[in-house]
Amino acid sequence: PIHITIDIHPENAESSLKSKRLFESSLDRLDKKITLRELATIEGEPLSVSNRVLSVTCSINSTNATKLRFNRNDGLPLFIIGQNAAPKGEFVGSVGEIKNWLISQDFDSSLFCTKWISNHYRWIVWKLAAMERRFPQCLGRKYLTYQHVLAQLCTRYEKELKGARLPAVRKILNKDISATRMTILCVSQVLRFRSKQKDGKTHTEVRLELTDGWYSLQAVVDGFLLGLIEQRQIKVGSKLMVCNAQLVGSDDGVDPLDDCYDSSKRNCQVLLKINSNNTRPARWDAKLGFVSPKYNHHLGGTFLVKSLRDVIPDGGAIPAIDLVVCRKYPKLYLEHISDSNHNIVETLHLTEAEEAERLSEHEARHQLTSEKYAEEARTYCAKELDEDAP
Repeated sequence: PIHITIDIHPENAESSLKSKRLFESSLDRLDKKITLRELATIEGEPLSVSNRVLSVTCSINSTNATKLRFNRNDGLPLFIIGQNAAPKGEFVGSVGEIKNWLISQDFDSSLFCTKWISNHYRWIVWKLAAMERRFPQCLGRKYLTYQHVLAQLCTRYEKELKGARLPAVRKILNKDISATRMTILCVSQVLRFRSKQKDGKTHTEVRLELTDGWYSLQAVVDGFLLGLIEQRQIKVGSKLMVCNAQLVGSDDGVDPLDDCYDSSKRNCQVLLKINSNNTRPARWDAKLGFVSPKYNHHLGGTFLVKSLRDVIPDGGAIPAIDLVVCRKYPKLYLEHISDSNHNIVETLHLTEAEEAERLSEHEARHQLTSEKYAEEARTYCAKELDEDAP
């Protein structure tokens, strides 16, 4: 488990909090594990974070998280490279320092690279900063610390590299698991790529960068989802439940740690194609990653569309829907009546009995016509034989 100091008393500085969704309450209930929703109840009404969270923590997002540096003495966030002038004091948080620290702790350096460290540093810092901003009273200035970042890196090393338990997005990108599996992902960026067309007008293409908290991929959306993005109903921090997605751009997949892969760039070749009928908003406290099959095995690994009103035209295939047959209509046949110029002058709807009668009449006419032509052919052949006879 990952531990972090949450108790406000110095003598209890060793009390810990397990990350992800299980927490220990700092309100005299350290023996009871609680969920994020219960922690929100303890936190109470959202308060101003300015007095409880450092200003640098409030400035952290998914794009600048890798540039965060910490105070070497107390481990608190100090500044973001490029946004603030570097302070005179000592600071830590570079990839090289973290790599040297991991090696000093006897971690196998052959299992990880600098991109692995940079990638996970980004998502850990963003997550911890978001947690502090969401729960300033309980976690303010205690959750986003250098010690906690290192602890979470160690845990990810044990799970992913040593234990070979790959996260959802990496399995999808590697094509070890189909992208159709139901997954909960978080929007980390709304990407807008502008280009000039031949007529001189500027075209803007909107994509999403989605993450499972470990790795990220770029997603293309349909028209309905694009409308939700423009209305800011889908924005950075939104969680989406996706199924029946398609991974396009590579037959063999790609590893997110490859140098050529960057989910925030326009030239990213591997994309996740999602559509509105197979995408739904997830709860704010939903766990990222694959949804356990025990929740949807009876639906074939998809979610249930509750009503026909929820079906979006041109929104892709419907994953699953529960319908009741109210009435069964008889089979009808469509007949077009044409004139001599083959123009349709009338359209009739026939019942099955009427269609059978019309078919019988058509076969009878066809039989009479065939017999007529056959008799004419016999008469013609007999006449030819009589004329050629000596």
